[in-house]
Amino acid sequence: MHYAYKLFDRTPQPDLFIWNTMIRGASRSPTPSQSVYLYVKMVRAGNRPDYLTFPFLLRACTSLSAPCTGTQFHGAIVKLGFESDMFVRNTLINMHANIGDLAIANYLFNNHGRNDVVAWSAMVAGYARRGKLETAQELFDGMPEKDSISWNVMITAYSKNGEMKKSFELFNQTPWRDSVSWNAVISGYVKCGSHKKALELFDRMHQAGVRPDNVTILSLLTSCACTGSLDLGQKLHHFLLESFSRKGLPIKLGNAIIDMYSKCGYIEKALEVFDNMEELDISSWNSVICGLALNGHASKSLNLFEEMLKRKVQPDKITFVGVLAACSHSEMVNKGREYFDLMQNKYRIEPHMKHYGCMVDMLGRAGFLKEAYNFV
Repeated sequence: MHYAYKLFDRTPQPDLFIWNTMIRGASRSPTPSQSVYLYVKMVRAGNRPDYLTFPFLLRACTSLSAPCTGTQFHGAIVKLGFESDMFVRNTLINMHANIGDLAIANYLFNNHGRNDVVAWSAMVAGYARRGKLETAQELFDGMPEKDSISWNVMITAYSKNGEMKKSFELFNQTPWRDSVSWNAVISGYVKCGSHKKALELFDRMHQAGVRPDNVTILSLLTSCACTGSLDLGQKLHHFLLESFSRKGLPIKLGNAIIDMYSKCGYIEKALEVFDNMEELDISSWNSVICGLALNGHASKSLNLFEEMLKRKVQPDKITFVGVLAACSHSEMVNKGREYFDLMQNKYRIEPHMKHYGCMVDMLGRAGFLKEAYNFV
């Protein structure tokens, strides 16, 4: 988009096709609000939008969770006579069902959309994402023809709601099992703590010939960390190294691998991954600091924390859980008191239960029982 904007700015008199192309690109970019800005600029330049302009703008409003702006575009659509266009109507239904007025979505659906599978899917998705699963299920059951989107919406909705029995039942019934379907059920089992089932499902996914994506890998690495499945964790790591051979691992995946190795007790490998990451965020530092502390490397954990502060990385409450745990395991009472005060006085982090737990554990181990009792 950056280069597209440069070319666009050098176009003397962009026609409607070019405006629509730019609006579409902006609506799909990380900054969808730019599509609204482009629309305003286009209208002020004297260009009349057509029926292709609005679906992109309505999608941008849905991404931005901007129902008021979406309603204003709906008004413009009615004035210009585009409400009867199938694509415009479907994006209107989708926008109102997901972030706007469900009554308007129902009106559009009942008057014009019942013969269109896309409109049905939009309504199912709208009710499901708002947590109205009973209504979503009724609509889903009444669909004259179900597409892969509607199946995945229902599988994902039940999975996110923790209703894994119903999610898995739909998963087994769907004629389309793509990576979205597999990911929804695998991540659902991970969130429910059924890590064994998540790993079993991954084996089925592999046998079915469906290639895992980043979402799958993140869920599975969490399961490996919780179950201590180091062998599978290493296989997933090798798979990622092959997938990203020419460029470094994305931060989220790198952090998940560090966390997995740390929780499986392979702290040397966690440090190796950390050292080789091209980009680090607070979660990267936290994973290693906490991992070192939990694996009995208190001094290394605290040294890494000091290195983090030297690099001007702002610690958070998770960082201090790892730091205080390191002080507790090594009975560094004075250091622990110092870091506990630093957390509150310099970084303005209010102590949580885990912070107090670490302090009580540290003081108790060192024999400062009266002070430990005061913390309790």
